[in-house]
Amino acid sequence: MSAIQANKNLDFQQLFIIFDQLEDMMFLISVDNLPTFRFIHINPAYVRNTGIQLAQIKNKQTEDIFQPDDAHAMNANYQKAIMNKQKLSYEEQLTIGRRKRTYETTLIPIFQEHTGKCLYIVGISRDISQRRKHEEALRLMHKELTDIMRNQQGLVFKVQKHGQDFYFALCDGQLIYELGYTPNDMTGTYIKELFTPDHTAFLYEQYNRCWESQEKIVFEVHYLNKLFWLTSLSPIVENGETVALIGSSIDIKAKKQAEEALMQTEKLALLGELAAGIGHEIRNPLTVIKGFISLMLQDTSFLTPKFIKLIESEIDHINQTAGELMMLAKPQQQQITSVDLHGLFDEIIQLLDSEAFKRRVNVQTNYAGNSILSCGDKHQLKKAFFNLLKNAIESMEEKRGGYVFVSCTESNNHIIVTVRDQGQGIPAEQIDHLGEPFYTTKKKGNGLGLMVTYRVIKNHGGSISCESVPSEGTTFTITFSNP
Repeated sequence: MSAIQANKNLDFQQLFIIFDQLEDMMFLISVDNLPTFRFIHINPAYVRNTGIQLAQIKNKQTEDIFQPDDAHAMNANYQKAIMNKQKLSYEEQLTIGRRKRTYETTLIPIFQEHTGKCLYIVGISRDISQRRKHEEALRLMHKELTDIMRNQQGLVFKVQKHGQDFYFALCDGQLIYELGYTPNDMTGTYIKELFTPDHTAFLYEQYNRCWESQEKIVFEVHYLNKLFWLTSLSPIVENGETVALIGSSIDIKAKKQAEEALMQTEKLALLGELAAGIGHEIRNPLTVIKGFISLMLQDTSFLTPKFIKLIESEIDHINQTAGELMMLAKPQQQQITSVDLHGLFDEIIQLLDSEAFKRRVNVQTNYAGNSILSCGDKHQLKKAFFNLLKNAIESMEEKRGGYVFVSCTESNNHIIVTVRDQGQGIPAEQIDHLGEPFYTTKKKGNGLGLMVTYRVIKNHGGSISCESVPSEGTTFTITFSNP
């Protein structure tokens, strides 16, 4: 807006009527002789905001009303508006009484039409003290939050969705630099632009799972074999719709390394236990074999199918023990896939059908739904459940027979598997030792099968418990998380 041209005979009465109707603070200043400025009128809004009455300010100069520094700054702005011959808007701080306030002020100079002399200045002010106070508080809060995020050891981020793609709406923390990026590089950038295709596919799978389920999820992130992050992801839901995801990550590389070192230590300790048991488990059948061979060499009449079958049986015993020892000594790399537990147990039951028939054992299943899917190594899980089911069948006396019950259910994001038999049961004092190498409750067992089972369940993040009543039966319960 340019300056206003006016005659000397300005209609003040009409102008004051307009002023008094406005909610903004209005004031009229007479420009007598620069740099002298004299207040002519203020409206009621000005009075309400400042507490200065019209009688106190009318015909007074700025120096008579305001503190020297404030008056000097006001006069400088008045002169600037006159020199530029156009509207001037600015922020100013004035001390009114004992309080300092911030105003957003606009000055409109009014010039005489013929002479070009500035006669008056119309002023419009708005008290923005509270707004600036809130803005400053927000600025400080934002700075504090940014400082906290930037200096924390982990990573905090916000993910939003555009179509089928995800992008970082916010990302900060020390872990960003491990990727070779800065917060500015990450913020506003699509995930697929930052990571490899395989890693992007994995992250999209997790993000979509959290977005659609509207539930918090936790998962591990492995990236290019150089970082291990534990990530927690939570949805932001508005009116029933997911609008964003808030995530945090911490570096668990050191934890993983410590776990590996602990596993190596456990393996070394286990070797000592195994060495003590191997001699017993293998020496006994070898002694039997050696004795029979010695008899056969002395007298060929001992070379009968009966003795050869006994030798073969002892060789099978050695072979079984060696096989289970190999699995413990050198566990295979897990091949994680989606495993249908119903189908897996059906396969195992079919493999043990002849053994169950021989012992007059009936295996009954109780499955929840058509299928229950779990993530894991199918081969290792099959070995673990095979051992449990085989032990359950062998716990029954051949003459008496009985039932083995297998159950698979889902509850509260957990998969629960139970194997219950009607066998002889296990004394309470022996239950705590189950899973230890070469500890067994069977007459012809070596304890390695159950040890393998316990380790497989543990390696899959599950837990296993045992309840038993002597002469009534035993129940093994396996629980896996199913996020």
